[in-house]
Amino acid sequence: MLLDHFPAELAAVMRALARIARLPAAQTSPDSPRPGVCIHCSAGRDRTGLVSAWLLQLAGVADRDIIADYRRSLDRVNEYHRTSGHPVEKYEPPAVFEPWAGSRTEALAEFLAAHPAAEVLPRLGLTAHEVAALASLLAPRGSRPAPPAG
Repeated sequence: MLLDHFPAELAAVMRALARIARLPAAQTSPDSPRPGVCIHCSAGRDRTGLVSAWLLQLAGVADRDIIADYRRSLDRVNEYHRTSGHPVEKYEPPAVFEPWAGSRTEALAEFLAAHPAAEVLPRLGLTAHEVAALASLLAPRGSRPAPPAG
């Protein structure tokens, strides 16, 4: 399980994102352009995908919507690799891709249900203020998450 193998790395990434969210440029008014954050890797399925899914959970996106978006991403990345020339990733035909993508999608659903961001991040050592800052990264424009208790 990802949390068993990478807890320090995941906590470090989430802390770094929380610091970004607290930068003065991120505290813009609803009329100001909102700064962006780009999180990427080769395919965005493992640690990067988990970080993205957790950010979406903290922003209040329903797990079913996160999972559906993840599946769309898998489909698009597979299609991209028809012509990408990537040294590792490659296009997989439907007979290979569909069972794999289905198992990945199910695994994400199980992971999010068993390890919701709001519960796991404090166990990884993030403070309530860091979790609130993370939630603000993807919060709808003009809304602010409630400040942490205590």
